[in-house]
Amino acid sequence: MSSHSALAGSSPRLVAPHPADHSHAHSPKHVAAKPDRGGRAAWRWAAIIAATGGTVIAAIVCWPAGSSAPGVEFMRQMDAAALGAPMAGGVSTARIQVERADGGVTVIADGVAPRDCVSAGWQMVRKGVLTINGTTPQRVSAAVLTELCYQADGATIRWVPRRTP
Repeated sequence: MSSHSALAGSSPRLVAPHPADHSHAHSPKHVAAKPDRGGRAAWRWAAIIAATGGTVIAAIVCWPAGSSAPGVEFMRQMDAAALGAPMAGGVSTARIQVERADGGVTVIADGVAPRDCVSAGWQMVRKGVLTINGTTPQRVSAAVLTELCYQADGATIRWVPRRTP
């Protein structure tokens, strides 16, 4: 088997280079085909964009009327508790307490629904220090939040918001 046929067999579009001192003429089958620069790639990108757009539109249309995203209402309750004005009659089933010591605030929520825990957890991490079920994650990711929040039916959250000057 020649090196030409071994290389040509591995990629149907590419042809192995010929030595410079060959004497035979090239037939059309030896001419390298140009790669497809726009046709299929453009259709692939269009399909990806259409699928993504369709998913976003479906999520917006199918979201129940009058409801907020998971964790939004729970985060409002946590913010209000941190400011010293707990919300009465919130939609979350979590029990929220506030501890004040040395000029700082710690908000403790017990029995937090896992979906609320994950969604609000992202916001709480940006606003302070978050501990979920006794673990304070050093590197926060969606996987870490999901793992911690789904350890039990109801998570326990301790959140220490940053002090604002």
